[in-house]
Amino acid sequence: MFGERLKEIRIESKLTQEELGDMVGVSGNTISKYETGDREPSLDILTRIANYFNVSLDYLLGRTDLTTPPYTINAIKTKSEAKYFDLIIKIIINNIDKIPFIHSILKAFDENKDV
Repeated sequence: MFGERLKEIRIESKLTQEELGDMVGVSGNTISKYETGDREPSLDILTRIANYFNVSLDYLLGRTDLTTPPYTINAIKTKSEAKYFDLIIKIIINNIDKIPFIHSILKAFDENKDV
């Protein structure tokens, strides 16, 4: 499954095997062997590939079809998306009457904001 996923995202990104190899520190021939299943990458190389394509290791290994894990409020606060977190909260508060379950969301946020 890894080889298929690797080939799929490499082609979608319009990269040659050589170009991807240069990006992650291996040869194009090694990328070819990963794609055909003739060779398995080390954890370090696997992590570099996942980081380069901004996908999870689970996605690369075929354990999930989600390219990235779902975000929780706590994860959002610790990621680069944090700058958008306050904006999202303001939008929610300004539209509270339009969203039926907003009170429970805000209550949950308020209870966990010190985490």
